[in-house]
Amino acid sequence: MKRFVSGLVFGLLFGVIVSCASHSGEPYKPLSGMPNVNVIGSVQTNFESRLEGFRTDFPKLNEAAYIALLEAAKRENYSGNIDIVDISWVPIKRANHITQYAANGKVVLFGSSSGALV
Repeated sequence: MKRFVSGLVFGLLFGVIVSCASHSGEPYKPLSGMPNVNVIGSVQTNFESRLEGFRTDFPKLNEAAYIALLEAAKRENYSGNIDIVDISWVPIKRANHITQYAANGKVVLFGSSSGALV
């Protein structure tokens, strides 16, 4: 019975820690700081990151989300001088010190051309 209660308490504590570790507040690379861009769509993807202990490295996760979203946008055939902005991510699954995250962002096109999907 003690092991069950200890496991339950640990599980609840872990859940609270992981939920608090999600990226909240201001999105990474906010659109509001980028004049002269056209939003041409949005993109979503999942990515994985190795979690060292209970420490969450937000700058590295932001960059990992950005790279994964940019690759996803290129796979979806967005072309031209594109970038990903208003990036947000949340943890969705953890196993063996590897956490899977869901990320989303807006695809923007720099310059005057209007080509979204090719």
